[in-house]
Amino acid sequence: MLDKIIDTRHLLEELGLDVIYTDSKEPRSAQMLQAENLTPDIQSLIQEMLPSGLYRHQAKAIDCACAGENFVICTGTASGKTLAFAIPVLQKLLEDSKARALFFYPTKALSGDQSLAVICQVCKTEKMEIFHKEVSKKTEKGYSK
Repeated sequence: MLDKIIDTRHLLEELGLDVIYTDSKEPRSAQMLQAENLTPDIQSLIQEMLPSGLYRHQAKAIDCACAGENFVICTGTASGKTLAFAIPVLQKLLEDSKARALFFYPTKALSGDQSLAVICQVCKTEKMEIFHKEVSKKTEKGYSK
């Protein structure tokens, strides 16, 4: 990991940027935690989908969202960020018949996330479906695909 930090520092310095501080931490074991603000049905779904439970960052984010608080998740790839914001949305959709959800993703890969597919199956309602639409890129002459 130290090699990556040094390489990144070198690249940034070559671009004329000053690197003020770098830090590296050793990997640690996963910390599992249960979200406190979920209905028993959603808790059962989580136990079915994730027998080992939620990661700490997921549980904390879910609790914030269910409490109506803002939050930011900054974790690595494939660390469960989608579940952290989608589970509170699922709960709201199941609680409130007038609730609707709209997720925007920058890539098709993210919009095809398996956790969203599971959530859609759980809802089994018109309120949630996955819709893929490519966004056109703007060129000097107008818009194109």
